[in-house]
Amino acid sequence: MVIREGAVKRGETMNSTYYDEVDLTKHLKEGQNTIAILVWYWGDTSISHNSSGQGALLFQAKMGDHYLISDETWKVFRHPAYLQDKLRPNGRLIEYNVYYDATLASENWYTQDFDDETWANSTVLGTAGTQPWGELIERNIPQFKDFGLKEYENMAQYKDYTTKKKETLELKIPYNAQFTPYLKINAPAGKKITIKTDFYENINGDSVKCTYLTKTGEQEFESPAWMNGENVYYEIPAGVKILSLGYRESGYDTEMTGKFESDDAFFNKIWQMGNRTLYVNMRDSYMDCPNRERAQWMGDMTLEMLEAMYGLDTSAYDLYEKGIRTTIGWIQNEHVFLTVVPDSEEGVLHLPLQALAGVHSMYQYYQYTGKREFLEYVYPYVKNYLNLWYVREDSGLVDNSNMYYIWEWGDSSGNVDYEALENAWYYLTLSEVSKMADILGYEEDKQEFGNRLQNLKQNYQKLWTEEGYKTPNAEKIDERTNALAVISGLADSDKYDTITNILTTSYDSTPYMEKYILEALCQMNKIEEAGERIKYRYDEMVNGPESCSTLWENWDASVNTKNHAWAGGPMIVLSQYFAGIEPLEAGYNVISIKPQFGKLSKIKSQVTTIKGDIKLEAQRKENAISIKMEVPAKTRIAVPKISEKSNIMLNGKVIFKSGKPKKRKNVKYDSEDEQYIYFYVESGNYEIECMKE
Repeated sequence: MVIREGAVKRGETMNSTYYDEVDLTKHLKEGQNTIAILVWYWGDTSISHNSSGQGALLFQAKMGDHYLISDETWKVFRHPAYLQDKLRPNGRLIEYNVYYDATLASENWYTQDFDDETWANSTVLGTAGTQPWGELIERNIPQFKDFGLKEYENMAQYKDYTTKKKETLELKIPYNAQFTPYLKINAPAGKKITIKTDFYENINGDSVKCTYLTKTGEQEFESPAWMNGENVYYEIPAGVKILSLGYRESGYDTEMTGKFESDDAFFNKIWQMGNRTLYVNMRDSYMDCPNRERAQWMGDMTLEMLEAMYGLDTSAYDLYEKGIRTTIGWIQNEHVFLTVVPDSEEGVLHLPLQALAGVHSMYQYYQYTGKREFLEYVYPYVKNYLNLWYVREDSGLVDNSNMYYIWEWGDSSGNVDYEALENAWYYLTLSEVSKMADILGYEEDKQEFGNRLQNLKQNYQKLWTEEGYKTPNAEKIDERTNALAVISGLADSDKYDTITNILTTSYDSTPYMEKYILEALCQMNKIEEAGERIKYRYDEMVNGPESCSTLWENWDASVNTKNHAWAGGPMIVLSQYFAGIEPLEAGYNVISIKPQFGKLSKIKSQVTTIKGDIKLEAQRKENAISIKMEVPAKTRIAVPKISEKSNIMLNGKVIFKSGKPKKRKNVKYDSEDEQYIYFYVESGNYEIECMKE
């Protein structure tokens, strides 16, 4: 086997197809070789795949001075064992169920000794780049990772077991994973075995399953189509002897190098759940969920990108960049960013607030990677999109009603103060696009954006009431609006007490917007309050009877999916604000580390960056704070004060004593505030002790 699942779904543009490049060298031997390919054509379009309307295979290999090219000399045969399942998954999934009849199988069709004389010659439908397949784009993400075939955790209890009646066996995987199911059995012909997972049934329709019809004797089969879940159910009729049942985990080729540990088990668990949820929502795109639709929504991708910055290695960058290229590739309606791409109905879905969040994520991506070329690529498109918004004469606030959209969506629960939330999102996004203009040297744009920001902030203050920001027509104070007002800079610090009260007493948001509420609390230095809110909001997900290895789409487990990465806000908040690790300059050219304990006493974190791994261990005791860190670049370290006059040692040498810094070669004093003393150090390993004088 060279490639188990080749090619990614079509859709970077409305008229393009990806191709893979694979090195066959190690698979070839001197003499005759056979290349055999099993092709699966879906023949339909959905919100994760844009069908060409015509199945085809393109193959080209350079063999020394010659090329081997797929042409009319190739032999083709429709595999007789793969049949159509009359029951299709829900309409959001482009993949369909696997239905395999082993009695019809063409044995060993892929081996060199197989006689293919009865097979037909292929038909040439066109050359590379022709219609309906369009532009050929080289695969721009890694090949999927194959974790190898394994038996289920509880397989031992079914070893050599023969079913006495129709039974459903529950097999266990260690965590929610993408996988292909496997079986090895001894059975008479005609026995029907179905395989599905605990995530098969959804409120929006069923997911994928596999059906296998046995032949006579010992046999094995692995489905070519992946599904996901933690528990796998094999429905097996009487008279089947089980030799082995297993699964092959697969997924995006990245490593979970990020870490967060503390003396609070709840935080440790939810961080791990966030990273696991993120990974099961990555494959050929970031997706909102792996079992219901596998579609790339802009709001979900925004949070997943930032989660990846703390949970995964740098190979995850490619998936986000692919997602942005696809988003830009589908711009077709007056510069509008579509929310879900590829779009099956030519631009019917535009959620402006998710589009603004997506632009926000583009600037964040630059901050974490330092990729100037990425900014240069996206800037013209984000500028055009933001210029679509117009200012209302009556209020001075922005409006999107002249744009093409069907869903005025700010979040999917509670009473959303849409106009106020929309303007807060716009202000945040525009301020970051203004920074893009500054970085890229577009001075006129920067000045224009600056004037727009100044006017919008001034007019936004008209929404302030004694209870918080609120438009006159809103039914109640919206915590999302007030959180975004903090994050965007619309709310000055004199409003923080009122907004803190809102964010600690209101609970309307879904897990999607919860991240921004937690972030606002942290930015107002309400770390303890943020920690308490995490525990209150996520208690059922982490400790409830429906808890699993992944986070849910909604607070109620019975509503929608139980593996939704938009719920991973606490993962970001714990790494970025509690551990305090983030880029101070783009691409971590300068690192910022500012541990904020809240009610914690110990924090341990690791973050993989474009510069290398950042490692941190911080501990707070009654009379001392210790910090150990390994940093791959220049770092601004914020040392928490233990008293009004703290003594600080770095690698055994005093750098701060009796309220005054001491000059040292390897450290530079920067400043201090009520809570921290700030120093700059170069890359390296450091041990810091802060003690009372």
